[in-house]
Amino acid sequence: MMVDAGGARPAARRELGLTPLADVVFLLLAFFMLAGEVQRMDRARVLPPASASEARPLPERVELVVEADGSLWLRDEPIALTALAPALANSAKPPLVKADASLPVETLRGVLAELRRAGAREAALATRPR
Repeated sequence: MMVDAGGARPAARRELGLTPLADVVFLLLAFFMLAGEVQRMDRARVLPPASASEARPLPERVELVVEADGSLWLRDEPIALTALAPALANSAKPPLVKADASLPVETLRGVLAELRRAGAREAALATRPR
């Protein structure tokens, strides 16, 4: 190594650290986690029937999910058809029925009759756009 007569040191080698990059990635991750829309997923998986009607906002409702095999889920808990009327008797909110598109109409009619027996004057049927 040669030293300059003026006593100058050799040029230091510059290395780029990854710490600033990790900080930026972490901040972006935190931003998208907080700013992103979180959608609640039902325990039961259903594919609602298609509809040509417009989507409109609904007031808060009690969600009743009816799977293709006829099994019922109320507030993400399985429930029997016979227990539906007592479970909804004290609810002031009208139900939102999320029924699978392949559910037989007779089964849906039975569920709606049970809702009527529970005192529900109206119910909304969830659909998906075509």
